[in-house]
Amino acid sequence: MVALWIIGGILLFFAVLLNCPIVAEIKYLSAVFEIKVKYMGFTVYPPKKKPDGEEKLKSPEAEVSPKEAVSSGIKSSKKTVEAIEKDIDKKEDSNNKKTKQKKEKTKNDLFEKIEVVKVILESSKKGLRRLVKGIRICDINLDFAVADEDAYNAAINYGIVNTAVFNVISFLRTFFTVSIEKINIICRFNSSQSNYDGSCRIKLRPITAILAAGSIYFHYLANAKKYKKENEKNDKAKNIERAEVNGASY
Repeated sequence: MVALWIIGGILLFFAVLLNCPIVAEIKYLSAVFEIKVKYMGFTVYPPKKKPDGEEKLKSPEAEVSPKEAVSSGIKSSKKTVEAIEKDIDKKEDSNNKKTKQKKEKTKNDLFEKIEVVKVILESSKKGLRRLVKGIRICDINLDFAVADEDAYNAAINYGIVNTAVFNVISFLRTFFTVSIEKINIICRFNSSQSNYDGSCRIKLRPITAILAAGSIYFHYLANAKKYKKENEKNDKAKNIERAEVNGASY
């Protein structure tokens, strides 16, 4: 019984950890952008700065007199020139061989990369949908003041900002779960000071990200096997056609 209680406590602990959301607080106040990432009440980003009093000790470096440095440089330069010439000859021969091999490999690599991209795109559809549904944009707070010295331009800009804000929110709602706390957009006539302040919170549970990554991974393995089987069938069919053509020619 004690072992079961211990296992149950461990499972409960991990369940709490995976279901506690990671919260990103985004703020833009008085032309200052700020972002904080928190998990279970602790600030993960940005990291805490060390106090100014803590300084790293510098490692002492050996001092060399200028005469010794010059003499040692002259002796070493004669040896290095001969070694460099030999290395250049060897590298030229090896480079010529490598260039031929690279040209042959590039063609095969391109086809392989294209197939890998196709497999990744097909396998990531369901996982990305699950991940996007799990993201929540909460507590949207916007405080905009649209200003212009010309009243006509101020009214036009006010209408543009209103339409842009609500169109963006409606677009986000097609993908994410969105909740609004306050939206306050005002128009200031005969003024040149516009203010655009806003804040929101983005939440995501770790379990959602893990499940999305797992689904992408397993779908990738399944799709990769399918592509391998299809390629093998195509290669066999091509080989049979070539054999038939060669037999007919003889």
